[in-house]
Amino acid sequence: MKKTFQRLTQILPLVLVSVAFFACTPKAPKQKGVTDKDIKKIEFLDVSDYAKWVFYSLKDNKVYKTVDYDLESCKLKEDLAKDTNWDIAFHRWDVMTRQGVFKSEITDLKKVYDVKLGDFTKDVEADVTIKFVMGGPGGKKAKEMISPLLSGGLGKKEGWCILSGMPPVAKISGNIWFVKTADGKTVALNFKDGKKKDGKNGAVTLDYVILK
Repeated sequence: MKKTFQRLTQILPLVLVSVAFFACTPKAPKQKGVTDKDIKKIEFLDVSDYAKWVFYSLKDNKVYKTVDYDLESCKLKEDLAKDTNWDIAFHRWDVMTRQGVFKSEITDLKKVYDVKLGDFTKDVEADVTIKFVMGGPGGKKAKEMISPLLSGGLGKKEGWCILSGMPPVAKISGNIWFVKTADGKTVALNFKDGKKKDGKNGAVTLDYVILK
């Protein structure tokens, strides 16, 4: 019995030291990365109507609200500038953001954590077509704050979707674009297509990741 007790007193300090060592050993930091589960999708979001904006919640991954223009005053029927329930808005090829856009040179959404973000280019006031008349008078425009980088369209040199030729052929930017949500989170966008299910232009399909 005495020998057993002596043996235990010899072993116990070693056990305690081992426990203390493993308890104090710092855990390896979790590596940031994008998995398939992190990627959210917007598919065939119809933005073809000249006379309305589609306000979208990236947090909830759904349309928050659509707002029509009053074609007499050329103003939106509802001002959502201070509404914090939307994060990005679409009007055909025009895009409205919360805090601007940063355009990266990468094309792989799974590498967004490798990007060193610079200054975001803020939205600026510009004309948007709210009534289009082919080959004649009667068209109307409105003044809106839109992204000069992300907004695309016919004849543009930059944007998420560039149109050229007649009938217009759409070319989608492969770059990853970064925007901010209403509550300040950073979101990476990867636009995939500008066509509706029937093959006509006028929709938004994209993948996105809300950065952790």
